[in-house]
Amino acid sequence: MNQQNRGRSTQTRNSGKKKKGNATMSIFTLLIVLVIAVMIIVFLAVMINGNDTSDPGTSDVSSDASQSDTSRIESTPASTSGTSTGSSTSESTDTSVAESADESDDTSEVGTKYTYKTDITAYLWAIEPENRDAYLVLVNSESLLSSTYIPTNLTDVRYTRSDRNARLMVESAEVALYAFLKEAAEYDIDDVTVTSAYRSYSEQSYLFENKVSNILSSYNTREEAEAAAARVVARPGTSEHQTGLVCDMHNMSSAQQSFGKTEAAKWLAENAYKFGFILRYEEDKQDITNIIYEPWHFRFVGRYHATQMKELDMCLEEYVEYLKNQ
Repeated sequence: MNQQNRGRSTQTRNSGKKKKGNATMSIFTLLIVLVIAVMIIVFLAVMINGNDTSDPGTSDVSSDASQSDTSRIESTPASTSGTSTGSSTSESTDTSVAESADESDDTSEVGTKYTYKTDITAYLWAIEPENRDAYLVLVNSESLLSSTYIPTNLTDVRYTRSDRNARLMVESAEVALYAFLKEAAEYDIDDVTVTSAYRSYSEQSYLFENKVSNILSSYNTREEAEAAAARVVARPGTSEHQTGLVCDMHNMSSAQQSFGKTEAAKWLAENAYKFGFILRYEEDKQDITNIIYEPWHFRFVGRYHATQMKELDMCLEEYVEYLKNQ
């Protein structure tokens, strides 16, 4: 009995120890689980809080930076552009540049930029005259010059063809033409020369009568012959040559429409506006000008108006009417 009791007592003690050990393990495991759970909760809280604070913070910085840059651009003179840091700032910068162009150059209204290979500084006073409307005179069959009209400040044309007596132009127009043909030489167009410029009323009368006489036999009446001649040689009083603002220039033996197909003629027509000239009688404007296509006939109006006319694709008749309606 004693041995049995001792065995039972031993088993009871072992069972108690085992239960106590199991309980300790359970508590330790629970603590580990709790610690892990707390760590997970803390980690999630940090992540959530981090995301919540980073987005507003970034937004505020961007907004402040954008407002700061925009403010700097608006308060800076138009000639200085700010640094772009966002779409709104970029728009402000573009506006600033556009305003700068408008303030510095009247022709920026039509968005044209001027580039030159030569230095035109010495000729700019003529190319862009102070009175930009001074040379915008319209001369045609409906707007005549008197027989006594002679322009002032006529001067020799330096690019007159070598086998001709010096032609004359109004000084501003001649200076602008000189700059024009100097620029052309930079593009290997160095054989274009002036064959005709200012013509007096009496000289124009002679040329017109000579043309009528040459074609008279091909028409039933003199009136018909004069009408046909007037499309080629202007009647006296209706010729732009009398203004002293015109020159005929080409690199052929005589003025021919085929000149218009040459590289020289194409370059001149494309770049004339930069020097204040227009190709006066264009091929697609004959119904308006009532003059045949003359790729050799260039008229000075000043850079501002020449640029406007190019951008608007207008001949002088159209442009003068356009200005009246502004």
